[in-house]
Amino acid sequence: MGIATFNKTRAWQELILLINAQWANGMIPHIVFHENNPNYFPGPNHWQIKANSQTSCHSQPPVLASVILEMVREGDDYDLKKSQSLFNSLMAYYEWFFSARKPNNEGFESER
Repeated sequence: MGIATFNKTRAWQELILLINAQWANGMIPHIVFHENNPNYFPGPNHWQIKANSQTSCHSQPPVLASVILEMVREGDDYDLKKSQSLFNSLMAYYEWFFSARKPNNEGFESER
């Protein structure tokens, strides 16, 4: 959202690069490694994953849809079209999140 305040094209590029690294199970990783920097720890070799992209093995809190919604609310048709192109990936991410992140198998409940 910060980048979108001064360059929304770049903000969408960042989101799309992140979502393009989405795992087959729907998880969107916290870090996508685009180059090997031996001074960065923990780097891609630390995670030892078998995926198409070099990524970390953990995700951010599930705020991605809120970020995209805010960009659409503050934006125009361009932002709406970009968000629509990411809809299926977002749905897969939230389905993964709600199935994979259930401490003690109690699931998620909304506050009422």
